[in-house]
Amino acid sequence: MILGRIPTLGLIAWLTLPVAYKTVTMLKTHCQDPVKMAPANLGMICVHNFTAILLIFAYVVVGFDSKALMVSLLPLFTLVFIYIPIAKLLFRVLRLRKTETPTLAIAQT
Repeated sequence: MILGRIPTLGLIAWLTLPVAYKTVTMLKTHCQDPVKMAPANLGMICVHNFTAILLIFAYVVVGFDSKALMVSLLPLFTLVFIYIPIAKLLFRVLRLRKTETPTLAIAQT
């Protein structure tokens, strides 16, 4: 932003900072246990993705030009094409983990 390469609206990407802080704290706490460290890895992937989404949003808002509608919305189309299927896969994995946890607890008792 200082060099003028990122629009001022790009400051919206700082909204991911609390999640990043929580993820780094979790990583420091469980750095010796890879199983407990896995949620921290997933958290950092989410921080990366949401930061990219917010920056794309900033560029779309600032760079929107009604005369060049397709070029202005190209980052948004890229976002939908790439990130939505990834989000669906992530939610499917999280849903499977929730259903597997009680089964494992019953099997172990």
